[in-house]
Amino acid sequence: MADETNSLADVPSPFREALVARGFADLTLVQKAVLEASVEGVDLRVSSQTGSGKTVALGLVLAKLFLSEGLTPGKIPFGIVIAPTRELAAQVAGELSWLFEGVSARVVVVTGGTSGGAERRELSRGATIVVGTPGRLLDHLRRGSLDATAVRAVVLDEADRMLDMGFTEDLEAILDAVPEGRRTHMVSATFPREVLRLADTYQSNVVDVEGTRRGDANADITHVVHIVPSADRPAAMINVLLSAPDEATLAFTKTREGASELAAFLVRAGFSASALTGDMEQSERTRALESFRSGRTRILAATDVAARGIDLPDVTRVIHADPPGDPESYTHRSGRTGRAGRKGTSVMFVPPAEKEKVRRLLRRAGIYANLLPIPSSESVREAQAERLVAELSEPEGEVVGAHAKMADRVVAALAGKVDPDTLVRRLLLRVLAGSAEPRELSAPARAVRAPELDERGGDRPDARPARAPRVADGERPSKLSAPARDAAPRTAFEAAGRPERMRAPKPSDEVDFVAFRVTWGSRHGADVRRLMAMSCRRGDVRGADLGAILVGPDTSIVEVRADVADDFERASKKPDPRDPRVRFARTEHGRDSRPGEAPSSPYLPVLEDEPRPRPRWVGGNTRPKHPGKRPPPRR
Repeated sequence: MADETNSLADVPSPFREALVARGFADLTLVQKAVLEASVEGVDLRVSSQTGSGKTVALGLVLAKLFLSEGLTPGKIPFGIVIAPTRELAAQVAGELSWLFEGVSARVVVVTGGTSGGAERRELSRGATIVVGTPGRLLDHLRRGSLDATAVRAVVLDEADRMLDMGFTEDLEAILDAVPEGRRTHMVSATFPREVLRLADTYQSNVVDVEGTRRGDANADITHVVHIVPSADRPAAMINVLLSAPDEATLAFTKTREGASELAAFLVRAGFSASALTGDMEQSERTRALESFRSGRTRILAATDVAARGIDLPDVTRVIHADPPGDPESYTHRSGRTGRAGRKGTSVMFVPPAEKEKVRRLLRRAGIYANLLPIPSSESVREAQAERLVAELSEPEGEVVGAHAKMADRVVAALAGKVDPDTLVRRLLLRVLAGSAEPRELSAPARAVRAPELDERGGDRPDARPARAPRVADGERPSKLSAPARDAAPRTAFEAAGRPERMRAPKPSDEVDFVAFRVTWGSRHGADVRRLMAMSCRRGDVRGADLGAILVGPDTSIVEVRADVADDFERASKKPDPRDPRVRFARTEHGRDSRPGEAPSSPYLPVLEDEPRPRPRWVGGNTRPKHPGKRPPPRR
């Protein structure tokens, strides 16, 4: 194990100069460890978490090999780096580019979702190192556009993630295609059985490098747990965000629908937020990431899959809107903050029923977390006022330009017309207009004190949560009552912030529905569950407002309660970049035109011994040329 005194002294020139130019004063633990271990003829097996500096560590391994063998930049690459996602590949390529700039090395990145022809032209110009995703690298190898005959080293970054994503066969094909005498280095947060099998097959003379021990990657992260009843999740999210409004926040959800609904809810509440999901087009992902990096968007709601490999170095807070399923996922999520020596915060919302499960998860991850109450609306408003007073009390300094001239003009015009107190109040109201407002919490949510969850999984004896006030029997809602069921929608953010509507009665012959044709069918990935989620999102309705959902091969039918159909039609006609080709339009072919064919509710199954109903389409060719086409799987 490397000693604790990391230094640049062992980094060979000119790579040392490149590190100094980038602001490095010393090396991280994993960077020091790989430099000490990367001797000639050795394959490294590096255990390292996200945020540990492993990308530069990989570059240092390649740099040492480059110099030790007296290599010079040429047209044929000496190194290949394989990454699970295009975002991680681009990040690695960017880091290697500045690190190898002093030796005039050329780094080329090849990933799915980009022009293969442009990549072939780049490769034909020569490459010292090629970084790419498994599928695209294999494609170039098979086409002959990537010459691997001179490859001296192959690096698998986030090997465990690549196997999780189903790239085992592609990785084996790539490793079989490169010369046998090369070095094979693997970097992985964990080394489960599948990763070890691949490593044992393709590595020899292995040296294990423990870049970060369990929990080490989280040394700069403060871990906070909030016990949040389902009904309080929207209020808890808003109050936590408002308690530190300037933090660049990455919020994780379990599902794509959850990420989209969370982002939409936060936008309605007055935040700048966007979603990042695995089914987005690459252009949409790029826009969302660039907006977040530039600070125009302060909150990014994402799934675990969508966030793999993305380069977001300035994240200062991670929120687990849905608790992760395992310690590795928690570490990967939390590792998005607290990077490169900066401090970060990891906040997890935990339903009361999952407290013990989360306690075990944190114990296995070696994490010590504070169990804190959700900020109340009063405390949030008080903190907001204190921040405003502090900001307005600071010396302004010299301000020039058009804004200063406009301010001077307005002040001169209002002099003597409006007293200063009134003027300041009006300006503050204008500044605060449209901003998010803190929400009231239920009594049980407010009653939690501040105990701590330690890595042994137990509450500290001197700080236990207060018991929630007992609710009188007459005030306790029945578990099966309609209001109680409505209080816990599919996701808490789905209905939060929307106008109140009457709860839809059970579907029956007396309920009027209006049918809408949707340009999305089973051939392109539609099913009842996904159509229901999209209809609720696009039409701004609840699941209870929908009737039968009929999935056809190319288009489908969704029934909407007649009393909300006009609102649904107006909302669903608005373009949505997440599914730009999907359109909703009224049709006469609803339930009444197919008596007995459609189930009365999307929750009622079609019996297997009955013919599955098929929609009868409007006369003529009404199907779009490219209905709801979904992108191919991402590599």
